[in-house]
Amino acid sequence: MKRGPMMPPLKRSRGQSGFTIVEILIGFFVLSIAFVSLGAYTSSQRSGLYKSSQLSDGTQAAVSSLEEMKRQLCDSTRFSQMYEQTKHGAFPITMNKNVNNVPYTVQITVTQGPPQDYLLKVRAKAVWKGSHSVEFGVLVPGAAAGT
Repeated sequence: MKRGPMMPPLKRSRGQSGFTIVEILIGFFVLSIAFVSLGAYTSSQRSGLYKSSQLSDGTQAAVSSLEEMKRQLCDSTRFSQMYEQTKHGAFPITMNKNVNNVPYTVQITVTQGPPQDYLLKVRAKAVWKGSHSVEFGVLVPGAAAGT
């Protein structure tokens, strides 16, 4: 006997209880959609955490390179040499760092500030995976370098 849209559901005889096979299949379908959504959400969260970790590591690589350059420029002789070298334009320095098994290329650029201020501008840019980067800068005065 075929049941159409107007046919009432089949009656169960006394003593029979439980779900029909159609109800069970619908329940499994709803649960599978919920689990697939949960898996996609978890994957998205992991990806976000990984990117955040790389940004933090890139910041660490750039800042440590910047601090290393500042420390070198605290020597008045080194500051004077760098100041003379930057009279003709920017002085680039490239360093390769590996943080948490991710390679970072740190590009340091040293340029002069206004001549009356006797400053060097130091910028550090960490690049990873070719398209991600973070950049920081600092001014190093000649007076602070012991001149």
